[in-house]
Amino acid sequence: MPHVIAVFGSSAPAPDSEDYEEARRLGQQLAEAGFVVATGGYGGTMAAVSQGAAGAGGHVIGVTSGHIERYRPMPANEWVAEEIRFES
Repeated sequence: MPHVIAVFGSSAPAPDSEDYEEARRLGQQLAEAGFVVATGGYGGTMAAVSQGAAGAGGHVIGVTSGHIERYRPMPANEWVAEEIRFES
């Protein structure tokens, strides 16, 4: 069974920022090392890590929340392969 690493981070970094690129590289390196990557599943750091992991052939889990989406409607980012959804 593969090990899962959860990465926490801000939703603020934009795709053209250094913070986003650093998080993308982290996701890539984790996937290349054989880890499954779990994030909050939305934008910013979560999208960057997901993008990097998926781009390296890794599996990405997005943990999403109905509570968050009530005040900030958004779907899981496009790189999430498996969504685990909670109400809160």
